Amino acid sequence: MSLQKFTQQLKDAYLEQDKVKSQEALLQFYKVTNFNLDLALKLCSQIITNMEVGQNLREAAVQQLINYMKHSVINRSKPYKQAPLRLLPHNIQNYIRIRCQELFSDVGLIETMKICAQIIKDIPSQEINPQIWDQVVSFLIQHLGQDNPKINQYTVIYISERLKDLSINVHELQILFQRTYQSLSREKLKDYIIESLKSSLEYISSCNEEIINYVKGLIFNQIVSKNMEIRSIALQTVIHFNRLPFKHLPLYIFDLFKITISYFKSYPQLAMLAIQIWLEIGQDISKEAQTPLQLIIKQNVIRFFSDKCDVFLRPLLENLLITDGDYKQGDEIPDVSRQGQSYKLISYILDVSDKAGHQTVLNFITYHIKMQLVQHQEHQLRKKESESVRKILFDIVDKFVDLLKEPNLNTVISALNALSLVAQNYPETLLYNVRSQEIIQLIVSILQYSPEYLMMPLNIIRDLTQCIENYQESYIFKNRHFVLQSIAKVVIRPDVVGSQDVNIVDRVFEIMINVIFSIHDKVILKAYLCQFMIQINQTLNVEQDCYIIELQSGLTSCIHGCLQKLDITDVNDQETYEIIQVCQSGKLAKKSDLFYVYAGLAQCQKNKFKKYVEICLMDISAGLQNIQDLEGFKGALNCLSDVAKALMKEFKPYIRVIVYLKSLVMNPEFDKELKSWIFDTIGFIASSTNQECHIYMNELKTILHQGIADCLKLHQDQNDVSNAQRMKEILIGYYYSLLQTFDNYQHNPHPELEDTVFPVFRFIRTVCDKKHKNEISFIRDCVNLIIDLACAYESNQKLNPIIKPFITNEFFLNLIRVLSKVEDDYIQESVVTACDILEEKYNFKLKL
Repeated sequence: MSLQKFTQQLKDAYLEQDKVKSQEALLQFYKVTNFNLDLALKLCSQIITNMEVGQNLREAAVQQLINYMKHSVINRSKPYKQAPLRLLPHNIQNYIRIRCQELFSDVGLIETMKICAQIIKDIPSQEINPQIWDQVVSFLIQHLGQDNPKINQYTVIYISERLKDLSINVHELQILFQRTYQSLSREKLKDYIIESLKSSLEYISSCNEEIINYVKGLIFNQIVSKNMEIRSIALQTVIHFNRLPFKHLPLYIFDLFKITISYFKSYPQLAMLAIQIWLEIGQDISKEAQTPLQLIIKQNVIRFFSDKCDVFLRPLLENLLITDGDYKQGDEIPDVSRQGQSYKLISYILDVSDKAGHQTVLNFITYHIKMQLVQHQEHQLRKKESESVRKILFDIVDKFVDLLKEPNLNTVISALNALSLVAQNYPETLLYNVRSQEIIQLIVSILQYSPEYLMMPLNIIRDLTQCIENYQESYIFKNRHFVLQSIAKVVIRPDVVGSQDVNIVDRVFEIMINVIFSIHDKVILKAYLCQFMIQINQTLNVEQDCYIIELQSGLTSCIHGCLQKLDITDVNDQETYEIIQVCQSGKLAKKSDLFYVYAGLAQCQKNKFKKYVEICLMDISAGLQNIQDLEGFKGALNCLSDVAKALMKEFKPYIRVIVYLKSLVMNPEFDKELKSWIFDTIGFIASSTNQECHIYMNELKTILHQGIADCLKLHQDQNDVSNAQRMKEILIGYYYSLLQTFDNYQHNPHPELEDTVFPVFRFIRTVCDKKHKNEISFIRDCVNLIIDLACAYESNQKLNPIIKPFITNEFFLNLIRVLSKVEDDYIQESVVTACDILEEKYNFKLKL
């Protein structure tokens, strides 16, 4: 075949605009050229190197050359059947390699070099005859560090992809790393270099100590480079270097410490990388040693941390005073920040070091509190898991309390800031402190300050009262009525009312609710209920501004809380009627407040509430129709659930609301978050009314299938992870409600639910996939549901062939294994039950 004819056929196959004609020409082209592959390869190469022909034609020749290497020439009847390159004659293999190398090395033809680099990259290493592989590797290594970035780019990609599969001698490996680091200064190659180094480090993990030391030297030399970008890349590489086998750590830990300690206070990016290096080392030695050698290494590294704790802690503590982000004081510092990373490493070092580390932290905090330089030092108190921090807090709380007495307002504010974090994370250090009475009285006295300073003391009281029932011997528990009376005065102070600060109102009522739920004396609760009723009636007769509206919300929450704690005999008919009158006054600004009071009555006064149910349901219906008021809509749904739970089977006349709720669920434009609330409500209605809602079986199943579809779509989008998480948890609960609702009291679900089992299994399989992050509680619920279904349908001939393969599948077994690693009695009970069912009913013994 002449070059002219070959060129024309190449144009017809690749440059023809008509796709059908182009495909036909390509098939014909293969049939003709397969008879003489050697000639076809040479003709392709001539076109590639001919700069007078058009660029499109040269690229077509390149593509054809790649196709020849990728597709079979042995079986001519099936030209597209994949076949290994090594099946080609050795002389043709060698020709491809030599020709590409020649073209690749021609520095005068940049485009040709790029094209041939692509060809070399696309040759799978396992497809090349082992006899010529050494020459290919040597050739590629020679071109690392070339001035042309495309050459480096393709070469680095190729080597990084293939390195783990190859056998390279020590000399070539040293050249490879050296040339790779020479390319670090080229900005465009940064990402490719990092990938190459990662793959290289994975390869050398099984190499000898000589290579490990050589590579360590190369990397550590780059950490001190004057180029910040190179330093960053080198630190990223060290993170991967640290993931080498544990036994190599003692070889370089001292050198690593000397080099990285200066970066703890460097630029944020470099500081986080340097800190992450030591965090990962800490995580590695926290794992249980598997061999005597690992145990010795672990002990030596822990001793190293302890010996160097003071040098580690000083720059890390100073990092806590620096704000890299745009968050404000008091906001939660993100974990992925210099402050967040520093705190984690501080906590770890305190856990493994002796009292010297604790004293360093104590001195640091005391100094900066006194110097009024505190900004974010409180974040070192944030980590609940650190027992070491908890211990030193008992020592330093005394210093904070003394500072509350200082005449300087800034000093008091700094001390309040620190105490706020202590109360939030370690309340027992305040509640069971020997000076707890003095602490509470001092904080209450600060409530007399002007409105702009009230949130900090209120936050402390809120955090201490959240867990008040767990500390019944504490001063604040025994004097909680004094605390409640003190904070109640705050919201009616003229200056606070004038400030219109609704945040103060919210915080005060949060504390009141905490206190109410800690009271068990019905007489006291009744007295509080009467006071709240007086107060809310007063708000109905004044002009409503944002402050009054927030007062109403707080008071209705307290009324709801009291009703939940009282019995039906504690509230008489007249008092019930007065509460209903508040609801019917039409003067509650927020519909959600109205529904909150109704819900409290439904829960507490079930029999007395029945005479008002029609009135209540009319308001609920109006709330469900007004979708624009999101809070009112949610309140109506929650209230509807409480009414259904209160009336049980007597709710039957109102079950038809399911039809309306179904229409909202089926509406693709309806708010996704509100849909999850609807599933919750329908589940409550179904489980409360039991068999009474059987006539709506089809609607309930349709709602289930729509919920599964919506949830899977949310998971695929990955734009609203929190909503997707909530939706899938609620769907599992909803399905449980259906199973319990239509149970025939012999643990056999209704036959009409049989067709829901497979979709639910498929749903669980999708959302519990490894790529989706799930809470342990959700995995536990899924495992429990699958086991319950397996037991319920054990003898069902139709479903057993579906259930058995699923329950013995590796996917489900892995879920059980995940749970088995969690130290929680309730979760372990689920694991034991699952293993027992597998063994007893399916003769399958799971090894955890």
